[in-house]
Amino acid sequence: MTEREFAQLAAAMKAAYQRNGFMADLETVSVWYELLKDIPYNQLAAAVKKYIKCETFPPTIADLRRYVNIAAGNDWSVAWNKLQSGAKPKEVDYAGQYAFVTIGRQAFESGDLRVMTEFQRLYREFNLMDKSVKQDLFRSGMLVWREEDKAVRLEQKNHDCKRLSGSAE
Repeated sequence: MTEREFAQLAAAMKAAYQRNGFMADLETVSVWYELLKDIPYNQLAAAVKKYIKCETFPPTIADLRRYVNIAAGNDWSVAWNKLQSGAKPKEVDYAGQYAFVTIGRQAFESGDLRVMTEFQRLYREFNLMDKSVKQDLFRSGMLVWREEDKAVRLEQKNHDCKRLSGSAE
């Protein structure tokens, strides 16, 4: 996302939340940009639009990041609720699998508030992990590929094999 794109979003937020001090100076806008520039413009724009439609008070940087994550399906509570309803770990996203396996079934089923807080922390931790660490978790068997991802991976392998065998001829 460019500074110009973010300036448009900042102007929209300032127009929606006409409070003294919110996005009041260029320094504040610059700080917000630095902390949000890693998010693609279209994702942040959608989050800002949804936030403005749903919330009464001006957002924080964390609020906007949360809205982006929810829109991307990266919400720990979705995985938590599915697992609480009896879903198998392989039926939730990979961050949910990681959190569940790390905590353990017995602790998870206790329903303790501390367990839920730890699940949330582990869920976030997984989303921040390096790709190579995530691959190691799959290789170790800690995480299980979901069915829809298995088909995509198999198709990619077949495509790669055909490409390699075609170039060898």
